[in-house]
Amino acid sequence: MESVKYNNVGCSNVGGCGTRAREGRAQGVGAQETTAYLKQMEERMVQTVGEPGVLGQWVESLFPKEQVTYVWALYRVGALADGRTVFHYTNRMGFTIDGKVMAYGPDGHRVKERISEQRSVNSEQIIANEPKTKVSSDHCSLITDHSSPRKAGGGFVTWLHALERLERPLPLPLFGEHLLPTLPFAPVCLVESEKTALIAKLWRPDCTWLATGGKGNFTAERLQPLRGRQVFVWPDEDALTEWMGKAAELGPHLDIRFEFPQGYLR
Repeated sequence: MESVKYNNVGCSNVGGCGTRAREGRAQGVGAQETTAYLKQMEERMVQTVGEPGVLGQWVESLFPKEQVTYVWALYRVGALADGRTVFHYTNRMGFTIDGKVMAYGPDGHRVKERISEQRSVNSEQIIANEPKTKVSSDHCSLITDHSSPRKAGGGFVTWLHALERLERPLPLPLFGEHLLPTLPFAPVCLVESEKTALIAKLWRPDCTWLATGGKGNFTAERLQPLRGRQVFVWPDEDALTEWMGKAAELGPHLDIRFEFPQGYLR
């Protein structure tokens, strides 16, 4: 794969790139490189959004197709040519920072067998060697018990920046964070997985459903955009104790009013 060239890249159509550039410099990346990275991620997002992928086709068997199409577009979810889902992470300023690439089977489960060969969105071949992942059989439940290699310190997630052989210069936002400025008064609900957020949005469209993207991402840095909001938290069962403890600690510090549904408090 050819290396990305950053020559003659400006900020003409990337609003507010000064703030993003300053954050990039703080991580050792120059303004020009940061702007070029953001433009490339935006291009990759445009290339993939609109494709339901295998996961989207499965969700269409549970909900009306037009609703699924709307939610996929709202959350900027797409798919690669091989059907793998791309969950684009766009921050509240509208910049697409990265895309998490995950493979699903026709039944909506994560693909469990090892994937030895994958292709990026520009069809350059790379080796990913994704390890097996165990998935809960309860697709739609907001109270699930997901066991994965991450719990043992392993686990592998494919990201667009890795497929494109780039370095991510900016921190990841919450999945769905870009919806916060446009829906300032909608109830905010926070879950762990992107898939759960999407299905929950179809189930309860009146809420703004966000995802941390992982059990360990319930952090002050990731939760900063929720300042001053009331947030209903729906963790997976194995994250309940940890997230409740962190919510008690971070809530006053971040001015966030965390609420856990009564179904957890039994």
